[in-house]
Amino acid sequence: MPQLYPTLRRGASDTILAMPAYVAGPQNFTDLEVGVSLYLFNAEAPTIPAAGYPSIALTRAYSPSATDAGTTFYINWASAPTAAVDSVVIQGSADGINWQTLYTSNAGIQQDNFTDLTRAAFYRAILLAESTGGALTVIAQR
Repeated sequence: MPQLYPTLRRGASDTILAMPAYVAGPQNFTDLEVGVSLYLFNAEAPTIPAAGYPSIALTRAYSPSATDAGTTFYINWASAPTAAVDSVVIQGSADGINWQTLYTSNAGIQQDNFTDLTRAAFYRAILLAESTGGALTVIAQR
């Protein structure tokens, strides 16, 4: 039977397990701990991401509290968008592969927020469209 992880040997009695190889896909999420904030978009300059561009994805890390209040997303534009199409969606997933839209930001509002109490395992933000709002910042906080 093949070994799952390669081993390094120093001597006859010493065996050290090496780290598994890097794997692309849903395993490469950033953990969001309780009490921590994470920038999904951080006022990227000189240009904002293209429409349809997803942010980094995050996973809800372990919470020692039984009263976890969910994850809150703060959506801030440099100025209030005037176009009715300027918006961001927050998506959640149970497996990191199949994504569902949980919230669509209100077009024309400079600052918006959303708290997901369903406690999805994974999250990301996607810029749907931007024409007049300027730099975009999206922060996830637990």
